[in-house]
Amino acid sequence: MGALDVSCTNDMTLTKLMTEFIGEHKDLFMIYVALLLALPIRDVLMPHLVGKMYNSIKEKKSFKYIIIGIVAIIVVIQLLGIISDYIEMSLHPAIYKFFREKMMSHLFATKDTNYSDVELGALISKIVKVPGVTHNFIDQIQGIFIPYTITTLISLGYVTYVDWKLGLPLTFCIGVLAFMLYQSFYECSPATLKKDEIFSLIMSNTDDVIRNMVTVMSFDKLDDEFDRIDEFQKDYAHYTTSSWECSLKTKYVVIPLLLTFIVYACYYGYQSVKRGTLNQGSFVSVLIIIFMVFKMVLYILDKWKDILLRNGVIQHGLAMFTDCKTERVPYNKQAATTGGIRFQDVDFSYVSPDMQRPVFKNFTLDLGWNETTLIMGKIGSGKSTLISLLMKYQTPQAGEIFIKGVPYSSLSSKELRKRISYIPQSPILLNRSVYENIVYGLSAPPKAEEIMNMITQMELSSFLENLPKGLDTNVGVHGSKLSGGQRQIIWILKAMFSKPEIIIMDEPTAAVDDNTKQNIHKLLTKVMKGKTVIMITHDPYLLKFASRVITMKEGVVVQDSRGR
Repeated sequence: MGALDVSCTNDMTLTKLMTEFIGEHKDLFMIYVALLLALPIRDVLMPHLVGKMYNSIKEKKSFKYIIIGIVAIIVVIQLLGIISDYIEMSLHPAIYKFFREKMMSHLFATKDTNYSDVELGALISKIVKVPGVTHNFIDQIQGIFIPYTITTLISLGYVTYVDWKLGLPLTFCIGVLAFMLYQSFYECSPATLKKDEIFSLIMSNTDDVIRNMVTVMSFDKLDDEFDRIDEFQKDYAHYTTSSWECSLKTKYVVIPLLLTFIVYACYYGYQSVKRGTLNQGSFVSVLIIIFMVFKMVLYILDKWKDILLRNGVIQHGLAMFTDCKTERVPYNKQAATTGGIRFQDVDFSYVSPDMQRPVFKNFTLDLGWNETTLIMGKIGSGKSTLISLLMKYQTPQAGEIFIKGVPYSSLSSKELRKRISYIPQSPILLNRSVYENIVYGLSAPPKAEEIMNMITQMELSSFLENLPKGLDTNVGVHGSKLSGGQRQIIWILKAMFSKPEIIIMDEPTAAVDDNTKQNIHKLLTKVMKGKTVIMITHDPYLLKFASRVITMKEGVVVQDSRGR
């Protein structure tokens, strides 16, 4: 098998996700945008009214209507603030839900026919962090940058209208600010992205240590594990500092520039008032607006570091949307036999962008319908890969698998898996009740009474006796509150009630005691009856059910014998 091409694509961007999210909540966003446009009322009109009130006081005129206007603006702004808060509180949980479901849906979709083990620590870190960080990122954009931008643009217009010799220099300063922010956003992105990548490595290694807690404690290696993680911590600290230093460049340029402009504005305004070309009220209004803009700029610069760091988290999180596909050679031949399951001319390798491990080459094998076939072989012989291909957790790069003459490639994974029950060697359960685990995924879930009757008929009362609340007993995380045998029984009961055509078993009795094994034997005897069974096992009791024994070595069938 020659080298296979792996193409990885990722066209997902924050803009694309947010466009979709806004489309689902467009009414709320339209109201929110309207509220943003009202902000300049407070930030520009108020200083203007203060300037007019100053002139009225100086000229000893009544300013009653000006006071009424100021009070009215304050009341309106408060009401608009309440509406804005309500919209934000409505959008907050919606953003979390949207991003979490998008990330998980993509993960399940890409793993559906190309399953591989995932690094849970790093993965969970992304799924937990990204929605919250994205919300904070968007909150800062819509709560600070958008309203501040609108206010600044209107302020520039107002100042320019009052005196263009003040408006143009202020416009230049704001232009420099915008350019520096834009430049630093892209210049600092590699450091912030690397920072979050290393943070995920720290989380992944921490997760690995905790999952192997017994091993670490048994050999007293906790300090060594701390030292190992500290190597990543040093890199994390380095890139955190680099990100911060990168964000400072904008401050070094913009703040001195604005301070220079303020000195110029004060001097020029004072001279204009003395010459009579600018009245004192307008000068006061302009100064208030200039200092307000300066305050907004300082606030933006203080928050810019957070924006950059959050962007790094988001960009690293969006890497989850990378979809890698391996080329598949078109296969147009019909199945040579149509009576059962057939692997025909199958090529398969485990492939990643930097690795290729071949398992099958031009592999052909027939598995009889309503027969029990035992697959044997050492580690690395291809047994587990065979099961993955049968479950469509993996897809051949060449050739085809047929079920009664129908190509696997024409069947959806959902449709196929409804016809197959898989009983693994080390079953994992959902952190729910025994009953919920048994009926999980069944199109016609049985009632608890039906399950109880089945257990009684199978003389498995001891299984129930060990469950404090019967079928309502919570099994714990991954089924940790149950023994391995109890978890296995739950999976077999699920297989019985799903009524599959095909049953695949991977050492179903390998990790249980003798008493539990007897109970499992009773269940398996019933569940295998009249079914197509493919099993990997060394259990002598189950071996006697095999009508065919296949021995594999390095992806090849080296022995094929029939008879019980």
